Amino acid sequence: MNPTTENLKKQRDTGYYEAYSRHSTVLRNWLIAFGIGVPFLFATNADFANSVNESGQALLVFGFFFGGVILQFLEVFLYKVAMGYQYLGEIDETFVGKKRFKYSEQYSNLTWPVIVFDLGTVVLYGIGTICLMKGILNI
Repeated sequence: MNPTTENLKKQRDTGYYEAYSRHSTVLRNWLIAFGIGVPFLFATNADFANSVNESGQALLVFGFFFGGVILQFLEVFLYKVAMGYQYLGEIDETFVGKKRFKYSEQYSNLTWPVIVFDLGTVVLYGIGTICLMKGILNI
């Protein structure tokens, strides 16, 4: 690639990456906070906790929210490992030829895992919220 094209690509990538990084961080923080915060808030309010417990929805609520949080941690862990191997390839050129580097490079370029993890989390939280509302409203 010629230097002019490479320079334009770097400029374009930097602008998009900053926005992507900011939005990704905000979404991840909200998903984690929601997944931990909602069950905690309902568990610390005696009236809500009793209502949900008596309805039999409490285990489902915690299970769905916990599942969503686990998905988020799994997503972050997998990308952390992939980026760690990419970093090793930057500081040690002999590592670039290893399978771990190649697999991590392929994984880090995929979009679908992020979509699957995030949508899976939103679906689990949605089901957990429905179970919570059913418990609170005794439906």
